[in-house]
Amino acid sequence: MNAQQKIGLCIGIGGGITAFVLCTLASYTPLIQFLWVGFMSMIIYFATGADKSFSMAGKMICSFVCGLLWGQLSNLIYVFIFPTNHWLASVLDYAVLIFLLLWIHLGFLQKTVFGFVPTVFLGLATTIGFWGRPFPYEGQGYMGEMSTLAGMGMLLALCVFGIVFSLLIQYIAGFLIPRLLKQKQQTPAEK
Repeated sequence: MNAQQKIGLCIGIGGGITAFVLCTLASYTPLIQFLWVGFMSMIIYFATGADKSFSMAGKMICSFVCGLLWGQLSNLIYVFIFPTNHWLASVLDYAVLIFLLLWIHLGFLQKTVFGFVPTVFLGLATTIGFWGRPFPYEGQGYMGEMSTLAGMGMLLALCVFGIVFSLLIQYIAGFLIPRLLKQKQQTPAEK
């Protein structure tokens, strides 16, 4: 096996162990049916190229919380404006809200823990999806009758799950890789 294959083996072992432990634990909770949200945060974490980065993890989580809040603002637009004016609700939600989100997070918050736009959008999108459209809070989304605060807490837990999953894979692989790649010491006779 060449070095790249050994590294892939270590990452695979780390991923398999982590997936088994975390997904088995999650299977005893109501979170299991929504585990895909955690995998979405994993995709984003690994796409950043972060390597055991707690600062990136913190930035992703803080930005995700912002996305949850933007999502609730989006839902409020639909609760209060959509029933009487569909066009105005669409303009406010799609044009104004997205404009403000991007302007604020890229223009003012980019260098803060709230400026990681991919997880801001993940928070926004999961909020919209979980509460349903066009009439949020009426049981059309995945949340059903769950309270707003409980639902936001669950989505945050799923995001954190994915980030912890990513970090554990990296730490397990980081432990195994140097041991598997260690070169066999040559004896003087072999030189």
